[in-house]
Amino acid sequence: MSSQEVSRLRREIWQEFSEGQVELLRALRDEVSSRRWKIMLEVDAVRKFLASAEDRAADPEMKQLLAEISKRMDQIHRELSRIPEDIIPPF
Repeated sequence: MSSQEVSRLRREIWQEFSEGQVELLRALRDEVSSRRWKIMLEVDAVRKFLASAEDRAADPEMKQLLAEISKRMDQIHRELSRIPEDIIPPF
């Protein structure tokens, strides 16, 4: 095999490898995004439950505790919203 053929084959293999990596990263990004949305919906449900419990609570300490948990859930929701972009850039 000539050196030109070897170089051409290397370029082709590298190109196919690169395309395969891009496809894999797209699939991973889609999967992470899908799972993130499922978790965010669960977090939203918990946030609504906490808000309802906080409204019904008579004990000030319980209200404070529920408010703190709700605040943390808000932080979790914000952090989740950035996950795909933080992990895998769009292609």
